[in-house]
Amino acid sequence: MLEMIKAGNELVEKPSQVDIVDRISNLPWEVLDNILGRLPMDVVAKMSVLSKKWRNNWRNVSTITLAGERNVRVIYHVLLSHHLHIEKFTLSMLEGSIESADLTSWLDFLRRSGIKELTFEFNRTSHLNKTVGFSKLVSLCLTNFLTEAIVLENLIEGCPLLEKLKLLDFRIWDCLNINAHMLRSCRIEGSFKDVRIKSSPQLKDAYFNLTLRPGSHEWREQGVADYLVQFLGCLSQFKKLTLCGSILKIWAASRIRGKVIVSCDSLSVLALLNIGDDDADQLSALYILLQKASYLKEFSIKLGSTHHYERRITDARELFSTSTLNFRFDQLRFAKIDMGEVPSRTRRPDYEWKQEAGVALIKALFVSSPVLKEMVVKRSNCEVGFLRELLSVERASMDLLFKYFCSHCSRTFLT
Repeated sequence: MLEMIKAGNELVEKPSQVDIVDRISNLPWEVLDNILGRLPMDVVAKMSVLSKKWRNNWRNVSTITLAGERNVRVIYHVLLSHHLHIEKFTLSMLEGSIESADLTSWLDFLRRSGIKELTFEFNRTSHLNKTVGFSKLVSLCLTNFLTEAIVLENLIEGCPLLEKLKLLDFRIWDCLNINAHMLRSCRIEGSFKDVRIKSSPQLKDAYFNLTLRPGSHEWREQGVADYLVQFLGCLSQFKKLTLCGSILKIWAASRIRGKVIVSCDSLSVLALLNIGDDDADQLSALYILLQKASYLKEFSIKLGSTHHYERRITDARELFSTSTLNFRFDQLRFAKIDMGEVPSRTRRPDYEWKQEAGVALIKALFVSSPVLKEMVVKRSNCEVGFLRELLSVERASMDLLFKYFCSHCSRTFLT
């Protein structure tokens, strides 16, 4: 007989235990695999106690994420217990060091598994020895490695389908040649002598933060005269580019500035980070770069102080008194300028100077961007003098929406 229950004023049929269906367990494996792949591996493994159907799910997922793992034996156990191919593998170790032999063993196994996306993040520097590429790899992210340039070059060239490349906190004391025909985006941060984008016609989106070790042999003997020559010559192919201030510092302070012709005709999106607004070298390189990038559609910059550099603030002030800001951006539609925070220890005259770099740049964009639709300015205070000075500047665009955000009082002003 059917069991009836009361719902309000009516009697309805109560579902029997036979009618209760485990809808999640009966999902198609492709859907369930996509859901489990978004969870850390230890969480997926704990789900094996739910039922017989879930007992071996952790062995069959195509995505393995090991976050914060400390035990090398656990990594071996997960890989050895896996039944099917692995498409995406992420390993993030915050503690401990990895032996080169272990790293090589894991790479060989993942290569045979047909890996498509690979991420290794280590807290301590790991050594990457000679290895070969991955025939199906599409995305590669390596963090905190020390290796030779030839090793990394062979790895990249051995990945014919590679579209996304991230090299973070790397240490290579030679020129790195990137040769990847399918590469579309890259992010490179670390210590490099030089970078050359070679045979990568699809690469349009790039992020570079290249530094040199202060006090290194190359720095003491040659300064920075021979660095970034090939890298600067590759800027012409990018459509979207992000640069950090260290690159501009190296470029401006070296003898190569007058030798290398920088071309940015294809560049439509430019972001500059950590630019020293009290450093004459970086500012001079900044304005040269902007003069070359006349076809920009989006531009953003974050300014900041660089107290450890040898140039004094008066040197940067002299730059503005002798330079003319000759810009013309006929396609620029969006601009964002973060003027940074003013340190509490900064003296009043220095504080007043710190705003001059940002103010001069804002004025230049006002008068040289006839189709500018929106400008966002972030500043650490709401001084009326600053706003009064901007209000007196004639704008080339009549449709400009100006947004001013004060980080001190957390207020946004629109004009």
